[in-house]
Amino acid sequence: APAPRRPPPPPPPAPRAGSGSLSLESVRRLANRGDHDEALLGLAAYLREHPMDPTAYLLGGVLHLESGDLPGAEEHLRKCIYLEDGRAAAHLHLGMVLEQRGDLEGARQALGNALVLAAGGSSAVHPGELSPEEVAQIAGSQLNRMAERGRVQ
Repeated sequence: APAPRRPPPPPPPAPRAGSGSLSLESVRRLANRGDHDEALLGLAAYLREHPMDPTAYLLGGVLHLESGDLPGAEEHLRKCIYLEDGRAAAHLHLGMVLEQRGDLEGARQALGNALVLAAGGSSAVHPGELSPEEVAQIAGSQLNRMAERGRVQ
């Protein structure tokens, strides 16, 4: 009897956008085009190579928030704040995530932090991020909306 034939080796994996070749700006462009899945893949690869980049974690938080992944958004935003706690935009987005997750006290605190950082002018602003004025306006209206609903004491 002839020897059994070996199956051919599996084909090499197809190259993906997230293979480590993307810059953070390329990831941002994918996200701006609405290509969130590819942007998240690219971001994951970027973070493997740059695990201490708070800007990447902020972008990840926003991408996860936009895709409805609240736990992923919270994780990325908390990492951003841990690495650079003066990012008003990170506190703002964390407040939005926490409100949606039902942590109203945490949301109030994060939104309040965003307001303080934005008003103090000490918030780091990087290309593609909200200005301190925009953060203050959004955080203030979120807090007012929560108060009107009787959700903040």
